[in-house]
Amino acid sequence: MSDVTHPVNSLMPGFHTGPTIPSRYRGGMRVMGAGRTRRAAVSACLLLVTTGCSTVADFVGDEAVLETGIEPVPLDFDGPTYMALDGRTLVVRNGVAEQSFPGGTAVGWLPDGNALAVVDPRRPQTRVIDPASGPVGPARSFWENPSRGITQLNTVGLADNRGRQVLRTYDLTLRLVDKIVLPPIDDLEAAVDYEAVRNYFGAVPTIDGVTFVKWHDGSELYEDGDYGVLRIEGNDMENVLLNANIVGQYLSADGTGLLGLRQSTGDPCGGCVVEQDIVEIDPATGEIGREYAVPDDYDRSWRVGAMDKVGDRVAVRYYQTIENGSQFTYEQRGTWVYDGEWTMVEGSEDELTWWQGEDRVVARVDETERRRGDGFDIFWLHDGEETPLRGELGFYPAGGPEGAVAGQLLPSEPAMSAASGA
Repeated sequence: MSDVTHPVNSLMPGFHTGPTIPSRYRGGMRVMGAGRTRRAAVSACLLLVTTGCSTVADFVGDEAVLETGIEPVPLDFDGPTYMALDGRTLVVRNGVAEQSFPGGTAVGWLPDGNALAVVDPRRPQTRVIDPASGPVGPARSFWENPSRGITQLNTVGLADNRGRQVLRTYDLTLRLVDKIVLPPIDDLEAAVDYEAVRNYFGAVPTIDGVTFVKWHDGSELYEDGDYGVLRIEGNDMENVLLNANIVGQYLSADGTGLLGLRQSTGDPCGGCVVEQDIVEIDPATGEIGREYAVPDDYDRSWRVGAMDKVGDRVAVRYYQTIENGSQFTYEQRGTWVYDGEWTMVEGSEDELTWWQGEDRVVARVDETERRRGDGFDIFWLHDGEETPLRGELGFYPAGGPEGAVAGQLLPSEPAMSAASGA
């Protein structure tokens, strides 16, 4: 899922999907060629979007968005497909099939229409939930939620008391299928002089059979170690993106793209207010395949709530933390789309959207109840009609731990054609 867990993320909300620097090892990265990409205003705007645009011309003669050639994984969402809290009861629904779990906690959705959730608060174990029949398969205890699962689920944890870290891989039924001991630090001077170790952390996405695991070398005595990403394909492992400032990895909902959040300047520092731009990682090489920069309206205090890639478009949902005395509120800054230029989806500053085929789930905050901590009310938009849904999502930047909605940030090309009457 990501480097930070935003359990109601716009794509597979409970999964680990956003950026974070391990608290023990923050700061001190040596930056190598991570400068900002060029931004320029343009006038053309994408269908369904309306506001200010910008463009990047770093890859002259190439397609604006990286073409990976990866076939999208079918998303078996009957719609509405979501998890939300009704009081203290977790509602798990896919189409007309629905389950309820008192005290349950959402983790995320799988592309086959099953969900991952903790169903018994007395035993914090993750189960696969078939919305038609209930829990199926084994129960698993995870230190952190697994990364977004498209073809498999990945987690990183300790193997033994020697401190070795292990990548564990599960299929979509939570059956353990592989376990790999991850390589230790290869900077022997830092290891000997400063007791530095290699720490693997954050999202662990797998795309087209290739897995990417972020790492940092450091210790309490040493914060200037390298950052990088371990690329794993079969039995082959190689370090890529060395000190490339990649602070977050986001796998698209259909498994066709791996997007990266890159710190544009300075050293990674956890919650620091710094500029971050959008790139796409080429799964075949592990290197940056495209640089998408950021919208012209972007402010460095904006943070990414979700990212997705749908066809030849990249989408980013931004939010901003607003300090009001001793309290904080979170303001949505819109869903922005890149297809050679940046444009904002009309109305996306006021509501969150998850596309499920030609229909969608929409979440809105009732401003009159916001100070009471009310969450997002959710609605199903189908055939031009809007229907309220049972439950609500938590009020957090990207949703909250109280729910998860399946789907994509943008409609697919067939859905767009249907919507336009083509």
